[in-house]
Amino acid sequence: ANPAVAFPVAEIAAALLAELQIGPRARIIAQSIVDALGDAAVAVYVVDDAEASIWSSQATAGDISVDGGPISVDAGVLGAAARERAILQFSADEFGREEYAHLDVRQNVTGLTGIPLLLGDRLLGCIEIVSFGELPGPDVLEGLTEIAEIAALAFAGALAYSTERDAQLASVMRLTQLYDIEKVFSASLEMETLLPVICEKVGDLIRAQAVNLWM
Repeated sequence: ANPAVAFPVAEIAAALLAELQIGPRARIIAQSIVDALGDAAVAVYVVDDAEASIWSSQATAGDISVDGGPISVDAGVLGAAARERAILQFSADEFGREEYAHLDVRQNVTGLTGIPLLLGDRLLGCIEIVSFGELPGPDVLEGLTEIAEIAALAFAGALAYSTERDAQLASVMRLTQLYDIEKVFSASLEMETLLPVICEKVGDLIRAQAVNLWM
């Protein structure tokens, strides 16, 4: 095992609190794990859509990169960890290259570890550890469990912040569009000018493909 590995949990938590968005928080998690493990690389994902069917890569650390295409939540070690709701680890003789086909890896892979990020029953994301040397032992996995709990809380907070920010931006956009209508109304009393603007702005507000105005 890796008896010398220790995770600076308090420092990681403080660094996460200093960031609001999910990207920076994911980078902190990925880099902290690589710094602790050494001969490994890490990718961090979140569930990307309402149906919880696609992973979205948020950060990597170490000698890997993630391909740009969509990654099914059910794919490979990530999918297995998500289904089992538990940390799963596989040595290189237990899987083929297709299990990490979404990764660009230039070193010999000795093992993969998938760590689901859960808040209650809600799957928020997953941490994928690619080992190039010794696989994380039981003591290290115990530490990674604590990191996963912190990461899940951090991601939940970041997602809530993102939702609130998007709602505020939408409100600002609606106010801006209403202000634009007011300016047009103030500038002209010609119906031929006003009616197309009303239809256009109503379409923008409710994201409609077509708007009919009846008099």
